[in-house]
Amino acid sequence: MAGDLNTHDQVSGLFSNFTWTKDYITVEEQDVLRHWKTKNTDVLFSLCGFMLYTFVFSIVSSTIPVPSGSFIPVFKIGAAFGRLVGELLHLSFPQGVRYGKINTPIIPGGYATVGAAAYSGAVTHTISVSVIVFEMTGQITHIIPIMIAVLIANAIAALLQPSLYDSIILIKKLPYLPDLLPSSSGMYNVYVEDFMVRDIKYIWNNMSYHDLKKVLKENRRLRVFPLVENPDNMILLGSIQRIELIKVIERHIGRERRLQVVARWQKEAQERAKEEERKRKETELQEQRQRRPSRFEVVPAPDILKLKQHSNNDLLSVPPRDDVDESEPCYHPVFGSQPKKSILKKTNSFNLRNFSPLLTPTVTPYTTVTGAESRIRLAFEAIFHKSATLQDVDPDPEVGIEMPSRDSLPPTPTSPGPYKKVQLVCLKINFF
Repeated sequence: MAGDLNTHDQVSGLFSNFTWTKDYITVEEQDVLRHWKTKNTDVLFSLCGFMLYTFVFSIVSSTIPVPSGSFIPVFKIGAAFGRLVGELLHLSFPQGVRYGKINTPIIPGGYATVGAAAYSGAVTHTISVSVIVFEMTGQITHIIPIMIAVLIANAIAALLQPSLYDSIILIKKLPYLPDLLPSSSGMYNVYVEDFMVRDIKYIWNNMSYHDLKKVLKENRRLRVFPLVENPDNMILLGSIQRIELIKVIERHIGRERRLQVVARWQKEAQERAKEEERKRKETELQEQRQRRPSRFEVVPAPDILKLKQHSNNDLLSVPPRDDVDESEPCYHPVFGSQPKKSILKKTNSFNLRNFSPLLTPTVTPYTTVTGAESRIRLAFEAIFHKSATLQDVDPDPEVGIEMPSRDSLPPTPTSPGPYKKVQLVCLKINFF
């Protein structure tokens, strides 16, 4: 049943210009007929089976969601039906149809062409199918029978059933424009404002989340919302589906979005904490590097050599005074009259670390005299005074030095200008 042929070869075989049921067949004709008959069936049975097979499976292919054509199966069914009618007429009138003295032979290919055009025009309710058949065959001799067959078939089919494409729209319930009523009806006096819906739910640009949520909540049955520029001018920009609006809201304020915002806030808080900790450490480091202000006044120091010489002269020349109260401020030739102030701890301990007995204390502007531990201070003042006044290791016997008594020692220790090699006197100091 031509199952091994493609659509082009099937249509070419049905339009072939020779009779399939004649007795004498050439080699070229046999090559065409071997696809339309078998050892157990003839061409008539094969044509009937081909029409039935194409009709059933064209219905199946037209109703499934997979896109498929509907015109070519209809065209092949019409061509097979016209070929079947032509072969039956040839069997009935082998010599042809006699008209007057002329016998007109029957050509089944012409019947196939007329049948394809008539059946396709009836199914599609169009007249342009006749033009398609003329272009396919390239024969203008069959224009009259083809046009008559198409017009009659189209008129009869329009009275019985809608076209193939209108039937598919009705079956699948697709939207389509209905038939227009005649001009005599009153529909031309009806305006759009008479039946339009005025209270339309819409959305607009820069709409707040509260308004959008209210519109979605109050209109749960609406699947599409019109989009306008603003509520004042109501310029239509388009439309958006309800599910798309819900997706947009979920993307902006959904759970994932909230988690992202919380994660960003935590990261910013950690960065701020790190920045504050860094600034605090820098502040502490700067405070540590800053010098602590001193409680003492810094005054310019005089010449050390002149100060030493002046101190030695005062120490040797000034006699002790019994009428001087030690609790009152003493007059000093350098510092003047100042109260005694101690920078050491008021304790009975006295640190002699890093102290060299060969060196005597030197009076400087930075020397501080304490009023505490007077016994220890007087003992060390006596040692320093004897070290300064003793003779050298080999003294001159002719030169004598008057040793002052212990009670005549001045309150402030002094030291001579140049260093001398002296011999210390061992004194016994009792600590009470």
